[in-house]
Amino acid sequence: MNMKNILGYYELSKSASAALQKEIGNLFEFDTVNSRVVHPQKTPADCVHIDIFVGQKDDENIFVSFGASARKRRDFPYIEVFAKTKRETTDAYADICYNLINDVCYNNEKIPPKYFAALLNGFEYCFFDSYTKYHDTTGYWGVFILPEINTKISGKEYLFYQIVPAYKEELEFVEKNSNMYDYKKICEAIVEQISDRQYFDVKYDMLSEKQLNDILNQII
Repeated sequence: MNMKNILGYYELSKSASAALQKEIGNLFEFDTVNSRVVHPQKTPADCVHIDIFVGQKDDENIFVSFGASARKRRDFPYIEVFAKTKRETTDAYADICYNLINDVCYNNEKIPPKYFAALLNGFEYCFFDSYTKYHDTTGYWGVFILPEINTKISGKEYLFYQIVPAYKEELEFVEKNSNMYDYKKICEAIVEQISDRQYFDVKYDMLSEKQLNDILNQII
């Protein structure tokens, strides 16, 4: 299933990669004629080599990782991640989704990322402070991560996480209250409130201060 190439990068075996790509096409009902695979220009040593399968369905683009599952936590499903944009999305947004997915999936044994749990557990969040263009264009500062699709591929259990855009105020709200309240319950309650926030190139209403405070009352 999982292997290192001669450079030491973690990769899926060819058979596992082929089975995963085929199932991704079926799961997300891709227009396979126009789908493509985006490869990273560079994979640091001891990191997972993650490619992104980019497909179209109706009026949306779907970006699905394959390769994140080259590493697996014991007694937990194999994990992949997906994001969505509208079909008329420019290449700039495609690059953003690619970078977001890679950051969420980032996994370096020698330098553990700050949000390592994001890949392994649902209902988490990630800040992306370095994407200035992303902030300026959309107002989003990061993502919420939610388990969305559970399936079996070649007899192995896979869980596909969807990442949805998040505003700075929403992320800071979780950060501020996570010491006093159940962190994952806050994230899950926010995800329920923003369940229609599907696309990274669309501006949605930010949760109001009242809506956020109501969430705390719900989880007490």
